[in-house]
Amino acid sequence: MDLITDSTKFLDRLAGNTEHFRNAMTMAGFTITGDNHPICPVMLGDAKLATTFADKMMGIYIFSYKL
Repeated sequence: MDLITDSTKFLDRLAGNTEHFRNAMTMAGFTITGDNHPICPVMLGDAKLATTFADKMMGIYIFSYKL
């Protein structure tokens, strides 16, 4: 907690990285939801595709639900 209360350096970097990720994924054609938050849901719209995607992400939490 000291790292984020003493300085905004890490939070600023997180915000910049999140914005970069959202922009790059959107430009690549993905639908990203959850604006202004470092958790970036990537909407794939297909359960089988989401499972394949999750397998390739190796350790990043992925879940699928039907819209």
